Amino acid sequence: MDAECPHLAVEHEGVLSSLARHLGFHDIEFESEEFNKAFKVHCDDKRFAYAMLDARMMQWLIDEGGVARYEVAGPLALCYTDRVSPEEYENLLEVLRRFKDHVPTVVASLYPRGKEAHA
Repeated sequence: MDAECPHLAVEHEGVLSSLARHLGFHDIEFESEEFNKAFKVHCDDKRFAYAMLDARMMQWLIDEGGVARYEVAGPLALCYTDRVSPEEYENLLEVLRRFKDHVPTVVASLYPRGKEAHA
């Protein structure tokens, strides 16, 4: 990543996370109700989550529709899923490349590499 990112995790809503939401345990909410119903987001810095998950990124994640989960921390990004065959590794790398392509350019300016603390 071209930024020094706080820890952020994005994964599909499951039965347990949906139940937790109904019981009052909330992840970060976004303006897109479709996105909120499909994904749960945890982040150490809400400002970063809102910068990272802009409308374009949220729509890509919805359209991607896969079971991949994403995490970023510092300059690193991770895409993972349940167990896959070795032949599917290459596809996961492509999904991760597309994820990186959808990271808003503002993220690098708000969270430049080499900075440990953010305003």
